[in-house]
Amino acid sequence: MKVPTSILTSFLVLCTIFTPAAHAEEPVRVFVNDFQVIYNQLPIVDEGTTLVQFRPSFEELGFQVQWDEASRSVIGTKPNTKIVLQMDNKTANVNGEPKELPVAPRISNGSAFVPIRFLGESTEAEVTWDPKTNHVVIIPSDRSYLVLKEVMDQNYEGAKRLLDSGASPNFVSKNDGHSSLGMAVYLQDIPMITLLLEHGAIPDMLYPLAVTDIQMAVYYKNPETVKLLIQYGADPLSPNNRGKTLMDSINDKLKTAETPEDREALEEMRTIIESESTITRHDQYERVYGNGSSMEPSIHVDDRLWIDTKYYDTKAVARGDLVLFEPLKDRLYAKRIIGLPGETIRIEGEYLFVNGVRSKDFTFPENTLSQEDITLGAGQYFVIGDNYNNSFDSRSGLGLVQVEMILGKIIHVEHVDQ
Repeated sequence: MKVPTSILTSFLVLCTIFTPAAHAEEPVRVFVNDFQVIYNQLPIVDEGTTLVQFRPSFEELGFQVQWDEASRSVIGTKPNTKIVLQMDNKTANVNGEPKELPVAPRISNGSAFVPIRFLGESTEAEVTWDPKTNHVVIIPSDRSYLVLKEVMDQNYEGAKRLLDSGASPNFVSKNDGHSSLGMAVYLQDIPMITLLLEHGAIPDMLYPLAVTDIQMAVYYKNPETVKLLIQYGADPLSPNNRGKTLMDSINDKLKTAETPEDREALEEMRTIIESESTITRHDQYERVYGNGSSMEPSIHVDDRLWIDTKYYDTKAVARGDLVLFEPLKDRLYAKRIIGLPGETIRIEGEYLFVNGVRSKDFTFPENTLSQEDITLGAGQYFVIGDNYNNSFDSRSGLGLVQVEMILGKIIHVEHVDQ
């Protein structure tokens, strides 16, 4: 297997420079893109290797993190990547492949710690270190964070180039909750807001501070932004985490409006919301709610799912995609694609085999329900739930999914506990 140059570079650099003597007076600080990862415990240095807390590091890199008490392992997952590190074991597992570590992960004060250089090695990220400041900077291969940076700089052309090249408009920093669209709304940059929405930005994502973009537009008294967000699917009637609807917020602000201009803007927004049914909508996105445990930990009951109903108009269904489909009228399912038309699929033990060859894209728990060889016809897909042994899917009666059943790709999940 060809090893990316960035990984070799990060391995050699970090292997040689993270020593106990290196700037002992300055703690190691880790940045993913331009955002500092916040740890509640200082890094540990052992035999010249620096270890940092697993959860905040991998969550900032976009992973969902779990702890398996039975095996004393931390597990990080995101589409097409699964990382397992067992405490006190120097062999990690990345997509089913063993990876040797310089020192074993460990538990310290209730938190799992892992070697910092493993962050780069396991995610194919570019890693650099500044010896003057003791700063480690991790640049993921996904450049979607750069869209946020261009939005912050109000560089329309720079953001457009990134979005046109496939960067996601929906990057959200796990560290501080900043998003590309949220920042554009904050800056009241209408051309940038339009650009992001045209490239698939989710129009009313709920952020950790319990506000949506349209709620923010009301806060900054910007009727044009409110109307634009509604046009692209924002729900003006949906409450935030505190139970406040847009109309509630507007009425509250009208009571304290200090200038005629503020009152006029608020009245205009109220008129827009009251007449929102007459606004021409771009009906590319739909929202549904999770109902069942078959997709845990990716989707929980009452999680809100954003569906891009036109995604597959221009793109092919890919292995690993989360899709919403309707095998029976009014019966919707969310599952993950693991088999494509024309392929022969088999699940045996921990592994997925495609046309007789073991796939590196998926690994399963040892006791996962198996699947004998099955060959998919034209327009047929094999789907599975992420809760592998508690899922009604292509292995257990649901059957193969026909292409005409697929309603769209699940592009974002808002977890109920957020």
